This record gives sequence, structure tokens and C-alpha cells, in this order.
Amino acid sequence: KLWGGLLLALGILLLLVRLLVLLAWYAAGAVALAGLIVLLAGIVWEDLRRGREP
Repeated sequence: KLWGGLLLALGILLLLVRLLVLLAWYAAGAVALAGLIVLLAGIVWEDLRRGREP
């Protein structure tokens, strides 16, 4: 009975770790995407500003 509870706890722990890793990957991807968008927006903004100046 003790082993069963231990295995269950271990399984739940592994599941939580897996979810955390997945969340970390999603967060990293979201941050990278946001950074890329900001970078592209900055480049486009610089081009527009340069184009407006005489």
C-alpha cells in the first residue's frame, strides 16, 4: 500500500514537472515572438521616420 501511494505521488510529480516544462517552453516562445515583433516594428518605424525627413 505504501509503494502504491509513493508511485502515485511520483507520477503526479512527473506530470507537474512535464506541465511546468511545457509552460516554460510556451513562455520562452511567447517572449521570443514578442521580441521579434518589437524588433521588426522598431526597424519599420526607423524606416518610416527616415523616409518622412527631407
